[in-house]
Amino acid sequence: MRAFGAILSVLLSLFVAPSAFAAYCDPKNSVWLQDLGWCIPVDSNSPVVFVQKFYGYGLGFISGVALIFIILGGYTILSSQGSPVQVTKGKSYIIYSLIGLVLAGFGFIFMSIVGGQILKIPGIQ
Repeated sequence: MRAFGAILSVLLSLFVAPSAFAAYCDPKNSVWLQDLGWCIPVDSNSPVVFVQKFYGYGLGFISGVALIFIILGGYTILSSQGSPVQVTKGKSYIIYSLIGLVLAGFGFIFMSIVGGQILKIPGIQ
């Protein structure tokens, strides 16, 4: 379990410590969130840009969590020592994380098709 904690801390440091990107954040049109390392665009006329930015971060977070659970499922299968209960548990981790990735991807595609092409919401392509 120590290896899992080390992998988790490395992945979290990738998301929390990108302070080098602060130089690329335009102070006129965006806000730099120091603690999270995010550059959030601020457009008073359109909340669509704001929502799109957070949707991208949400997809990244979902992908990171799915990657962690795929690794955890593989580790569970490798350390099962032939126990069918542990093998089934590891397989379910992997299968459900892949299902979550597919659902998140289809949600993004659904939003693009329905919001951008059918309803013609401005700002969604």
